[in-house]
Amino acid sequence: MEKGSKISSDTFAWWGISFGLLALGIYLAASSWKAALIVLFASVISNPFIYLRIKEKLRLNKWMNLQVVGTWLLLVSAPFVMYAHQNEIEANRQALLQQQADIAAKKAAELAAQQKKEQEDAERKRVELVAADFKINKGEILSRLDAATQGMDIEAASELIKNYSIVKDPNFTEKENAYYAARAAYEQKLDAERKAKEQAEAKAREIELAKKAKIEAEENYKTRIRSYALDPYTVDQYPKTVAKYKSRLKEIERMRRRAAEMAIDSGKCDYVEAVELSDSRSSLRNIHIWVDCTNQQRFYLSEKEIKDATPVRAESEKAWDTDDARTACRELIKDNATIPSSVDIHVFGSDVYRSQADGRVVITFNFDAKNEYGAEIGYTANCYFEPQRAGTIEVSLRR
Repeated sequence: MEKGSKISSDTFAWWGISFGLLALGIYLAASSWKAALIVLFASVISNPFIYLRIKEKLRLNKWMNLQVVGTWLLLVSAPFVMYAHQNEIEANRQALLQQQADIAAKKAAELAAQQKKEQEDAERKRVELVAADFKINKGEILSRLDAATQGMDIEAASELIKNYSIVKDPNFTEKENAYYAARAAYEQKLDAERKAKEQAEAKAREIELAKKAKIEAEENYKTRIRSYALDPYTVDQYPKTVAKYKSRLKEIERMRRRAAEMAIDSGKCDYVEAVELSDSRSSLRNIHIWVDCTNQQRFYLSEKEIKDATPVRAESEKAWDTDDARTACRELIKDNATIPSSVDIHVFGSDVYRSQADGRVVITFNFDAKNEYGAEIGYTANCYFEPQRAGTIEVSLRR
């Protein structure tokens, strides 16, 4: 009796487990049919009634054999059941979110369409109202636009055009075009006036800067031109010069001062020590002035250079290149020899002198050459090259 009582107790326990699994399977079926199927299968195996039918068919000897199978089935399938359940829950959640998003998008589209329709309706009503207002007040509106155009009241004209251009009235369109043409002309006039004003201001600044630069330049000239450098030519001190250039003495004095200033402006002259008329280069029609500076720089300026304010260079900057002077000196020696083919210029014994003051270059060569009797004689040649002038030569017997 004790044994039968125990079996009865186990049976009731398995009935409870079977119904519990059945309820769980039904619950899971809403979210995961795979998990529900496994749990329902476990419920069927755990059910004592079904067990008895299976036992009769399969003739099982021990109840616990099937109990163990059901238990292991639950333990083994539990992780899969939970995994499948979570996946189904996540899939359902994503589907729900997508559904909500689709609903929201649909509502947004419907709202946008409704707003667009409302705007179109409002615009249509506005156009109708504007058209009605224009029809009633056409004459006044056209007169106001004319007045705004004539007075170039841009704000008033813009407001009228903004309000009534949608009417598409030919008279209004004509006056609208007239307004735009007048406005373009008006703006062009304003732009021209603005540019003229800017040019005038720029010219005024330019004049002011020129005045300032002139004052600064005059101060610079005053400081860097020695007071004695521009002493005027007088009959007592320069009788020949005054006699020769008397008709142009005033011009010469102006040119002397300008020549000194141009030398300062060149950047090569530190202080002007002397400014004189060049007797060797000047004529009554073409004056030449030379300028000497404290830093041993000399300038020669022609009358044309002074009048044209041409940028000037010091004589040292215009001096002959040494190699060019050597080549020219060799040619001068051959040109002045009695028998040019007999000229033998010595490599040694040559000399070069360069004058910093006036840019003069002197080349000295020793050479041998035959005279008209065929006798070979030794000579010394000195070639003189002044800036921008052809060279000259002096030949003497070599000592």
